Amino acid sequence: MRHLRVLDLGGGNSTLAHRLCEALNGNGRVVSIDISDTCIHLMQTAYPSKVQYLCMDARDMEFQDSSFEIVLDKSTMDAIVSPGNAAAAHAAKRILRQVARVLWPNGLFLMISVHPWSYWRPLVASAAPSLEHAEERTQSVVLSSNRHPILVFVNALRKTSA
Repeated sequence: MRHLRVLDLGGGNSTLAHRLCEALNGNGRVVSIDISDTCIHLMQTAYPSKVQYLCMDARDMEFQDSSFEIVLDKSTMDAIVSPGNAAAAHAAKRILRQVARVLWPNGLFLMISVHPWSYWRPLVASAAPSLEHAEERTQSVVLSSNRHPILVFVNALRKTSA
C-alpha cells in the first residue's frame, strides 16, 4: 500500500480521522482540521494517536499546494451552505478553491453530504473547475441520535489539473 496523505476537512468531534489512521496501519498520514480549538483539543485528548489535529480555517488553509492525495468532507460543506445566503456561498467557494489547491493533481475529494451532486454542481463548477465529478453513491444511514434513516450522498471528485 502507498503512503497516502489524507486531509479530514472540518473534522469536529468525529472519529473518522482516527479510524482512518488506524485503517491505514502506518501507511499514511492523516491530518484533521477544524476551526474550533475546543474540538481540536478534545480530539487530541480523547484520541492521542498518529492523527495530526490542527485548528485551521478551511477557507484559508495553511498547507502548501498539492499537499494531499485525498481530502474528505463529511458534511462540513452542508453546515456552511445555506440556500439564498450569498455570504455562505462565498465561504463555500473559498473552501472549494482551497481543496483544489491542496489536492495533488489527480487527487480525490470525497464529499459526504445530505445533498445530491445536482445541488453542488453549480457551486463546484464556478469555484473550482479543476474538480471534476467522477461518481456518486447513495447510502441510507441511521444516526445514533434519532434512529431514523437519512439518505447521504458520497460524491467523488478528481482534480484534473494543477
